[in-house]
Amino acid sequence: MPEATEGKAGGIAVSPCPAETDHNKRIIHDFITSPDWQQGRQETGTGHLTAAQITLLKATEHTSACETFNDKFQESLTAKWPDGDLKNDLSYYMVGNYFIVIETPHQPDEPNAFVTGESYIYIFDSTFNYIKGYFY
Repeated sequence: MPEATEGKAGGIAVSPCPAETDHNKRIIHDFITSPDWQQGRQETGTGHLTAAQITLLKATEHTSACETFNDKFQESLTAKWPDGDLKNDLSYYMVGNYFIVIETPHQPDEPNAFVTGESYIYIFDSTFNYIKGYFY
């Protein structure tokens, strides 16, 4: 997990919660519901959670939580390719009494370009203590 620092995410305003992407939405849903993630849910104590509990963090309700995660994930939020395009998409979720952060490679706007790379799932408790992370 990237090192945190105070203030805006490297000068980039994330207002203050990053937007959800379709890809990140699928990942959080799969983590909570897919049999493939059963062991991960057991390891993190999240096996009792349901898809109905998934809540995207939004600035209108979760500003403080988003600011906390912006600090924790500053490097991921601000990493850019040489052309200036962002490298990562992050989405912050609350599921029951857990926070889950999904980080995936940002797909460029250029229709003929495609980025591959690792995707990450980070699990935190209700007081922002890191429990465990997964990548694939």
